[in-house]
Amino acid sequence: MKVYTSKSIFWASFLGGPLATGILLYENLTFFKKDVQARIILFLSLIVNLLLLAIPLFFRVEFIPSFLFFLFPVVFGINGFVLTEVLIGDSLEKIRKKGMEFITGKKAIIFGFAGFLQLFVIGYGIHIVKDEFTMNVMYFGDAPHELYYQDGMSHELVKVFGNSLELLGYFEGDEPRYGELAIMDNSLVLFLPIPNEFWEEESTLVELRSFRLFLEKNVLGKKVQIFMFDYIDHNRFEKLVE
Repeated sequence: MKVYTSKSIFWASFLGGPLATGILLYENLTFFKKDVQARIILFLSLIVNLLLLAIPLFFRVEFIPSFLFFLFPVVFGINGFVLTEVLIGDSLEKIRKKGMEFITGKKAIIFGFAGFLQLFVIGYGIHIVKDEFTMNVMYFGDAPHELYYQDGMSHELVKVFGNSLELLGYFEGDEPRYGELAIMDNSLVLFLPIPNEFWEEESTLVELRSFRLFLEKNVLGKKVQIFMFDYIDHNRFEKLVE
């Protein structure tokens, strides 16, 4: 069995992050019969890898400073190199002097790319799923009334909708009301909870059409769709205001 050099582990860690570091160091440490240290390093690398993947769950990726995406690989690379030197640097030097061959740097780089792919694919997947299903809320009026919106939507845009709902009287009174705001097919979509028995009433439709026209012509200057929704037997039903 051959081992990886400190330089190879640096590049694998630089490309693939903590998981690549853990796997390559695990192989090196087990070669030198340091099984306990090998298991600890692999366990810690898995924990750090999971923490990295959790970033999209707690932070909006677009708000993470761009320099961190360049700093992380450097930190991981240096960490992999230093750990290797501290734990088995002397042992690597001894076998180097004996003329023993090391595992090629190409294999280490392959591990690095594999680590990068798993971070990118899983992390980006979490980010997409979170944006699809996570709803934030902004409060209006004294009740307070609530306007829910998808993660990633402009706060100013949400304020425009909420203030318009206040201006037109939807967000008023002591009984809390709410709405949902989304972007679908490049259109702004507002969902309002309205009991289904009022869906066909002309007064309801006229009021909602007027509100839609007010938003399109005087506020946003772009297409807006309004859906009424209600829950019937625990199932959600929606109807577009034509």
